[in-house]
Amino acid sequence: MNFSFGKYKGKPVAWVVIEDPDYISWFIRQEMKHRNEFDFAIEIIKRFDEIPFSNASCCARYHCQNPVEYLCLYDLEYSGENWVCDYCDPWSLWVRENKLTTVNKYEETIGLRNRAKIIKVFARAKGLSERITEKGLREFFSIELSSCHRPRELIFTDT
Repeated sequence: MNFSFGKYKGKPVAWVVIEDPDYISWFIRQEMKHRNEFDFAIEIIKRFDEIPFSNASCCARYHCQNPVEYLCLYDLEYSGENWVCDYCDPWSLWVRENKLTTVNKYEETIGLRNRAKIIKVFARAKGLSERITEKGLREFFSIELSSCHRPRELIFTDT
């Protein structure tokens, strides 16, 4: 499904979800529920969050073999791919207390510096190619990009 209005008119909603998460957050906060793009964007985000980080490895315990669950941010900012699993202690990354944040969901990145970069890091760690194509998006999200299902709603708030 493509946007039918605005600065991304004609662009696939799934592409905008990855490339401009701030625009998607703005769009969802406007509660344009009468637009098909609204439901589709929510569905894409839900699916994005369900995809595991299969192309990343834990760096907390000397690269353990457990699947990673979180990206660590130092002082609320992306500072490299510091991934941790559920079993490793992110504090073992030798950071000062109260400076470490872990994120693993699209919505958790709202308000963070370098948010677009973090979403792209998530996408690469989940297996999306660096060069985003419509075919790649279809395969990544396992969804027909023209379809739309009524999803559970996400609540986006500024933090």
